[in-house]
Amino acid sequence: MWKQKLRIYKIERKERRYLQKYAKKKEPWIEQKFAQKVPKKLQSTLESAFIKAFDLIFSKGVSWIEKTYDKDAFQQTTWKRNHKYTKRIAKHHVLGAGISGVGLGLLGIGLPDIF
Repeated sequence: MWKQKLRIYKIERKERRYLQKYAKKKEPWIEQKFAQKVPKKLQSTLESAFIKAFDLIFSKGVSWIEKTYDKDAFQQTTWKRNHKYTKRIAKHHVLGAGISGVGLGLLGIGLPDIF
């Protein structure tokens, strides 16, 4: 009986430690550096501009996106030609990514784009 209580006590203690450790969300170091460099007013201005841009894209996205390319020229191209071209480009990208991944893995670097 006392062994079971001791086991439960140890588990509860581990749970408390875990909750204390991960209860506070830690900011990544890069966000801490940006917070030191960027004034609060500028940060709020940038955030509001970002929100407005997303709102614009989600509400009127199709018409704004269509203004960035020539719709008639795009429709005149054949899908078959685009598919072949895209397939060839994709093979080269996959091959390049594989080679760079293996090379960086052998060097012990890992994925350089993940913080």
